[in-house]
Amino acid sequence: MKEFFEVNIGLANKDKIATININETLPLPDKNLLLKWYQEDIEKDQEGEEKKKDYYYATAIMPGYENVRNLSSEEAWKVFNYKNTGEEGQRVMASHINNNSPTLLLPLQAGVCPYNCKACPFARNFPANEGKKTKMIGVQEARVLIQQSLKQAEENNIDISNIGISFVGSGDATPNPYLEEIFQMITTEFPNVLRVRFSTVAANPPAGRLTPMQVVAKIISDPNYRGQPEISMQVSVHNTDENERAAYVFDQKLHSPEVLSGEINFTVEDAKEKLLPLNKVALQFEQIVEAQRKRGFEKIRKPTLTFVCTKDTKIDIEALKNYGFNKENTVIQLRPILSEDSKDCMSEEIFSSLYNKLGFAGYDVVLMPVSPSGVELKTG
Repeated sequence: MKEFFEVNIGLANKDKIATININETLPLPDKNLLLKWYQEDIEKDQEGEEKKKDYYYATAIMPGYENVRNLSSEEAWKVFNYKNTGEEGQRVMASHINNNSPTLLLPLQAGVCPYNCKACPFARNFPANEGKKTKMIGVQEARVLIQQSLKQAEENNIDISNIGISFVGSGDATPNPYLEEIFQMITTEFPNVLRVRFSTVAANPPAGRLTPMQVVAKIISDPNYRGQPEISMQVSVHNTDENERAAYVFDQKLHSPEVLSGEINFTVEDAKEKLLPLNKVALQFEQIVEAQRKRGFEKIRKPTLTFVCTKDTKIDIEALKNYGFNKENTVIQLRPILSEDSKDCMSEEIFSSLYNKLGFAGYDVVLMPVSPSGVELKTG
């Protein structure tokens, strides 16, 4: 199935025409929908000659989760580890699926994330992404992706009256300069979108630009924002040790042939310098929460600190508190590593101990396992 759309985008010093089409629409079990896109950009170079660039990426719609917050450690492990327990695991997970609260997954970069998290299929250095072109998704492109994704959802009998949007996968918010404009466009043009979430590894932003957390605080502080759609922020840190965090976020680059051979010099220290220190992330979490309090919002949406858990994951409760992450400004989210090698995975003993310690410290703890269809691993 193919549909074509023309999107005219005016940039600062050049005109660009983007032709976007749906290459494939794939309905998946449990009200999941995968949409594969092809985009061709025609740009004029400095000599006025037209240059074509093509991009391949995907969007998806998946059901929401419910009752995955502050569970008993026994139930939490069943949800966290359900992929490894066969039919019983599928039955456990089915009880936490909410088809009445779907989420549209959108990229903020076309096809490839600029970062290199361990085992992530969207990473710049992931083998399948070699030679793949990427770009920042702009406002008009996001508009087309939302319009047509929602249209395809309705045609596949997915109820979109209570839908949210999550910018994930190749959707890191830090490099994209259009976050505020994209959010305002969604607010104005898509009243049935009730939730919007931005996600980032919290790298240092380009000079003169706000971080995504600062953008979210700015949006909330604007008196024209009335609380709809609800906006939230997720920061994937993976480890409370700054060196281990950097090693995780840039794992695939650090283990690339160019770095291992010495052709490129890139160390964990270099990686750490590219990331916003965690004490600054915590300060900006507090600014998001304080902005909601000042506006008098009854429901406070705390930012989420996400850890993709491996056998080596360290979440030090005292370190969290020392950075400034507390139960009033932070939700902790745990998800399993996207790895087929069981040796990478966190054991039940370590998971249960960690889960209980976080709960005893007063943090809200949310689970975010990979969905049964795995559709979120195919977007971006």
